[in-house]
Amino acid sequence: MKAILLLSLCLISFHTFATTENVNDILKQVQKRTAPPNERVDLKMVIQEADGTKKERDLSITRKSEGGARALIRLSQPSDLKGLALLTVSKGGQEEQYLYLPSDKKSRRILGSSKHGKFLDSEIAYEDLALSTYKDFNNKILKSDDKEVQIESKAKPNADSSYGRIVTWISKPDYKIDRVDYFDKAGKLLKRADFKNYQKIGGDFWRARTVLVVNAQNKRKTQMVVKKVSLKKIDDDEVSLSALDE
Repeated sequence: MKAILLLSLCLISFHTFATTENVNDILKQVQKRTAPPNERVDLKMVIQEADGTKKERDLSITRKSEGGARALIRLSQPSDLKGLALLTVSKGGQEEQYLYLPSDKKSRRILGSSKHGKFLDSEIAYEDLALSTYKDFNNKILKSDDKEVQIESKAKPNADSSYGRIVTWISKPDYKIDRVDYFDKAGKLLKRADFKNYQKIGGDFWRARTVLVVNAQNKRKTQMVVKKVSLKKIDDDEVSLSALDE
């Protein structure tokens, strides 16, 4: 599977996630209901410190899954960060991430431990925005009934992830992700993501309008609120390295 944190903003798909037929079947259903082939999302990110102070970011996500998955995130506000962008490209089992910094007027590839860093100083890591996070995890069903499926993902030995374990709650019968718990390498809860206010878009796909990420260790919060969604077709050059530097 791919980055589950922003699943409901549709940054992801699932062909690398599954390790058993049952898990695969479940996540195919999730993708069928939440992952349109083309999508543009405008959203507001609100970062709240432990003392209650807040800062806001406005950003857009342009995602295309045809012919290999690509996603471009671009910041429009605040003005001092305007133009900062992150491109993720996955094709043929390989994935790369590039960050464009307006101050440097150039892009750089994100490598190794840099993927564990915080995106826009939020509680979202660069690895959460990857398109193939779960290939480094062993996944199994912990619980399944008529109302809910609970999936546990444990990091493989030598996995390049800051997480030791991830637990995901998926509702039935609509197969929407409701909650994701991230645990550190010591087994302690690191953060929780709650997906709320789902709405149907395009008549076929579910989209969470609000995603709240709470860090259990430093008490910081990051909330993302969807403002606008478009499912119009996206050209390849809109999610390319040349687009990243625009």
